[in-house]
Amino acid sequence: KLLEFGESYGVDVRIPQIKLCTDNGAMVAMLGVNLVEAGVAPSAPDFPIDSAMPLTKVSM
Repeated sequence: KLLEFGESYGVDVRIPQIKLCTDNGAMVAMLGVNLVEAGVAPSAPDFPIDSAMPLTKVSM
């Protein structure tokens, strides 16, 4: 169902192997859902890595 929903919105849905899924993965996925629903544009794929980035910044 998730794959169908993604396809209807033009979103590539990727589902990792179950052994790679954790509660952190679920939290990140939910953050993504919230951002998409809020209309936040995705970050560019080449955004720089910044380990000191504040946790309040969720989109580059």
